[in-house]
Amino acid sequence: MTLVIDNHIDTAYKIHRLSRHDIKRYRKNLSEAKYRILVSGSRGKSGLVEDIYSVLHGRELDVLGKVTGSKPKIFYRGVTYHIDRGPNPKRFFLDHENAGIIADFKSDIYCFENQTISKYTNGYIHFLFKPHIEIIPNLRLEHAELGESLEELAHTFGSTLKNVDYAIYAEPIIDNRDKVIPILRDYASKYGVELRIIDIPYSESMLPGVERVYILQELMDIMGLPPLTYYEYNEVINRIVWEIKPRVSTYGFYYVDLSKVNDPDTTSIALEYLKKNYVMDRPIYIIAYFRGDRIDRTKFFLPFFEKVRDDDSIERVILGGMYYDKVMKILGSKALEMKKLDMDSLFRDIANEDGFLILAVNGVTLDMDVVRGMLSPIPQQSL
Repeated sequence: MTLVIDNHIDTAYKIHRLSRHDIKRYRKNLSEAKYRILVSGSRGKSGLVEDIYSVLHGRELDVLGKVTGSKPKIFYRGVTYHIDRGPNPKRFFLDHENAGIIADFKSDIYCFENQTISKYTNGYIHFLFKPHIEIIPNLRLEHAELGESLEELAHTFGSTLKNVDYAIYAEPIIDNRDKVIPILRDYASKYGVELRIIDIPYSESMLPGVERVYILQELMDIMGLPPLTYYEYNEVINRIVWEIKPRVSTYGFYYVDLSKVNDPDTTSIALEYLKKNYVMDRPIYIIAYFRGDRIDRTKFFLPFFEKVRDDDSIERVILGGMYYDKVMKILGSKALEMKKLDMDSLFRDIANEDGFLILAVNGVTLDMDVVRGMLSPIPQQSL
């Protein structure tokens, strides 16, 4: 039984304009699929799609998984297809990518990551994909275009449940659940959707992403499949732990890249998990990068940095990017500016102090690519 994605076979899939025959195949393949599973929400979508694909593919079911983001991929029959969005990857048509994939790859089960950048993209993906099952692992403040409060986020996702048969919600943060669940229940009742709410044991809720294994168990039940085996369960847990496990840099200190997490709730959970399990008594350094086109995200992170300011285990916060004046004012003497530092010297100082480095807030930038290149992880060495 295969329990991991067979990514030893890699190839490319190029997005293309849809012909009349493509549209006909898309409609036929979509309607004939036994299950269309859409993974929505905020954090952990890509990882959950990979988990679902791995388990179902390992059980020899005909399944296609598709993840989005800066490195979109398709997982299909043991092959990983890297999606080529063309010369300008930030400008592509949702129907060319998503309907095109369904037209070109026939499968009994489609599991897609929702490209939830705005209310428009969320609604349009539902129109294209027509999911039977929608999974919302959690809702976190990240894109203001989706909602500037948890309640608004809940309305954004609840309003598109209209033609869904089942919805799964598995937020482990109690305060978030209390705000979101009543709204999702109202929409589920209005549209006749079976809403399954998963309770994560508190003892396990501090592992970032642990809801994925509980979601898989619920999904197996909805699909009428046996529960996860011992080996499947461990494979998923091991993948979750590996994703947040510290790597050793070429400078000799350990670090974790949380820069693609993008929301303060998950960053806080991950920070506490790392402090409890890995940091020990090492001084913590944070490199926080702020994007000019994500000012809303900077605003969402302000309460997080108030906590960082009062946390004695955090030695320094290095600020990079644009429009971080408010963060700098909050942090006071803890803040340093990346543009005024020699990063090589900084990393040598962290190594001399046996420090622990965390990358945070934004990761899809050239400056952070340079930082990651300097750290050059050595995968086989970790805490």
